[in-house]
Amino acid sequence: MKAREKLFVAVYVLFLVVLYLLSSTDLIIKERRQEICPISIVADTTSDEYYVNFKKGMDQAGIEFHADVRFVTLYEENQTDQQIDLLMREQQDGARVLISVAVDETSLENALADKQISVPIVVIGTELPMDKVSAVVMTDTYEMGKTLARKAIEENEPDVRFYVFGGEKENSKVRRFYDGISSALEKEGRTAIRISDPGEGENFRSTIESLVYPESGTAVILALDPKSLEMTADILAGSSVYQTYVKGLYGRGTTVKILNELDKGIIRGVCVTDEFSLGYLSVRQAVAVAKNQTVQDPIVLPNYYIEKEDLRNPKYEKMLYPIE
Repeated sequence: MKAREKLFVAVYVLFLVVLYLLSSTDLIIKERRQEICPISIVADTTSDEYYVNFKKGMDQAGIEFHADVRFVTLYEENQTDQQIDLLMREQQDGARVLISVAVDETSLENALADKQISVPIVVIGTELPMDKVSAVVMTDTYEMGKTLARKAIEENEPDVRFYVFGGEKENSKVRRFYDGISSALEKEGRTAIRISDPGEGENFRSTIESLVYPESGTAVILALDPKSLEMTADILAGSSVYQTYVKGLYGRGTTVKILNELDKGIIRGVCVTDEFSLGYLSVRQAVAVAKNQTVQDPIVLPNYYIEKEDLRNPKYEKMLYPIE
């Protein structure tokens, strides 16, 4: 082989090596690495079973906006101090932005005022002053309560008794929901008997059983939270006699169990919001805050009252059964 041919072959091999380096490594052209934003969400409950659609939206936003999102639950229901401690722990562990579903808005506001939480925070379901938080994403649970009570009044006889079922421990969301229910009932000259239960539904059961006695009359039950609604639905489903005396069970939530009981007619109506969007928008706002971008003023999502017939309505179907 002539020297000229050898030189040509050597140059050609070198050219191939350079092409390989350009296409498969960043030794020559540095590839820009995508920054991942660590975000932590601290919920107001001990389980994520009531956050299924919310977490689908959260995960979708995490993918789209390159966020590593942690979802943290409490060890005990509605423990304000514990939630503040968890927010501080997540802050210490490196979260650039916190998202809180506040158990108690006053306690959270005090923690922010005392500088216990120093990283930006997005709050869900609570409209704290914008000088205290970085963004707000919420649905108006007070108006939701009013809507639910108005529907229950419209759909039932004037002489029916009203009961409000809920847990012993409350959070800000439940209090606003109850205030909305009470406001609508009072406007129509109605009152409700409130029944609290420690968690197993025995107080709910005994109240429903008492309706079966002669001259007890009929009742409507409004549940303050998804757990109470599910427990009450289980009690009613266990006896057709109970269903004779309880003319309507109403509440809020979009769990699979709630929607199934609505479809069966055990639950008469529920108020819902787009929980997928609630999760998605909270993470989107958090990423914008982390990047020092302008965020939208408080985002308030609408709520809707739905009955069995609405479950297959395209208007609600995507919201109730979101696909990841």
